[in-house]
Amino acid sequence: MKIESTHTIEITDFVEQAQISPKYFYKPYFLEAEKQGEKGYSLLHHALMETQKIGIAKVSIRSASTWRP
Repeated sequence: MKIESTHTIEITDFVEQAQISPKYFYKPYFLEAEKQGEKGYSLLHHALMETQKIGIAKVSIRSASTWRP
């Protein structure tokens, strides 16, 4: 199924890291804020580190490869 990428991340919740199974950390993705978003991203990162929480988010990532059944 083709899903339109919006180039945004929707954070739906914040939880303790221990609440998430380690299997979901198998393939990490690293994010970087665009120039106008650096201050907000830095503030969010600092708050998450201080509270030891992680954000649960929805994101659409489009790969260059094409899936064929």
